[in-house]
Amino acid sequence: MKPVTSLSIFLVLVAIAWGADTDSDSHEDSKASRYSRPNYDHIDYYDCSGKPNGQYIHPSDCTRFIICSNGYASDMACPNCDLANTLCFGIPFLRYDAFKERCEWPKITECIVDPPPTDTPEETEGTTAEATTTTKKTTTTTTEEPTTQTPVANITICHGITAGLPCGKNQCQPCGYCWNLHSFYFRCQRDFPSDPKLDITGVWVHESCDGDLWWDPDLKPSSGVEDGFGGACNKWDNLSNATRDGYLADENCVIIPEVCEWGQDEEDKCTGRYWYYDPKHMEDREDLECPDGLKWDQASETCRKCVDGCEC
Repeated sequence: MKPVTSLSIFLVLVAIAWGADTDSDSHEDSKASRYSRPNYDHIDYYDCSGKPNGQYIHPSDCTRFIICSNGYASDMACPNCDLANTLCFGIPFLRYDAFKERCEWPKITECIVDPPPTDTPEETEGTTAEATTTTKKTTTTTTEEPTTQTPVANITICHGITAGLPCGKNQCQPCGYCWNLHSFYFRCQRDFPSDPKLDITGVWVHESCDGDLWWDPDLKPSSGVEDGFGGACNKWDNLSNATRDGYLADENCVIIPEVCEWGQDEEDKCTGRYWYYDPKHMEDREDLECPDGLKWDQASETCRKCVDGCEC
């Protein structure tokens, strides 16, 4: 057996030290890559006042969560998710599970956000209706009690979709919803590379409709593409009955104000008798009558002489 030289021992020790240093660097790099997104302390867009110390659902991003500590809020990021793992479900970050109070696999965790509640301002409204008859003048004034409504805050919007996360090249169908009396939607913004050998990529973007428009899932965007997918902002009058009914039934959607009505019973046709009804401030309609010499014209909803013909 050959004796071990001092040079051999030295080389072995150098190799061990180099390997340990490499493993340490690899571990640190892996650890850093798992937490590539920053955390934020003492944020001002989440109110922890009066809340016990603990973890809470994020208001807009289900891959992050909030920590409340002594009244101060911190915005924390879930670790990265290895896209090669099927449990990541194609999503680069873990999702926060409020029940387990930890970040979990996206495939087994529903995307839930908790938007802050919004109070509608208190209102006191009054209306005055005047009617003129041959014998009297009637004036009615009613005041509605002030109301404060708070929309349901803990809701899940567009399951599995979060702005900034990737979307597949075939995920072309947008997702629209209402919140705080406004219409919003997610759409997959795709990137078509100039090289046809490269894959089409996409990312979910979050956009809103103008104040007088609503998300219309049936409207085909004017993209000039024959196989374009449905979904665009549209006027209320152009929405389908089914879409309108869905918005009217959703307390988070734009409120369509009830309108006042002026009418005339069939037996009162071609007379001065008519009625008025304000559904917001009146329980029953009010019967009125035109001044002498005038008749009620339902077409124009006013009292007229009818020399040029009324709907009689």
